[in-house]
Amino acid sequence: MQRPESVLEANHLKVAMDDITEPMEGYFAPSEAHVAQVLNFVRGWDRGAPLVIHCYAGVSRSTASAFAAACMLNPHRDEMAIARQIRAASPIASPNRLIVGLADKALGRDGRMLRALDDIGPGQHDGRRQAVPRRPRMISAAKDSTAKDLTFAGE
Repeated sequence: MQRPESVLEANHLKVAMDDITEPMEGYFAPSEAHVAQVLNFVRGWDRGAPLVIHCYAGVSRSTASAFAAACMLNPHRDEMAIARQIRAASPIASPNRLIVGLADKALGRDGRMLRALDDIGPGQHDGRRQAVPRRPRMISAAKDSTAKDLTFAGE
């Protein structure tokens, strides 16, 4: 995935990891270093422009990272409430459990983020590739050079 031309290079982070939850030969599993990259990038967000987090399908890596970002930015907010907001926004969201577990540990959430995932359950899939919902906010964010863009791509 390429950085949108309208987003400044300094505002773009590309994290190379595959959407897997355990090590597999030939793939790059999410790691503590990947989660630290994401959290550090989000810490640098001044909230003056949108933050766009996306991956190939917008279902697993991006929703896990959005969950981690929301938990980090709202340290006193209940993880269950954040997870339920993600589910309400996207019935197909299936946050990557490994990313969430690593973020839970990094943020000192004592397993509450993983329990929140268990509570909302897996996303609703019917076995076919799901269309990724497009939000107007994401379109406008891509046109804003001050927007932060976080992209996930497999190696």
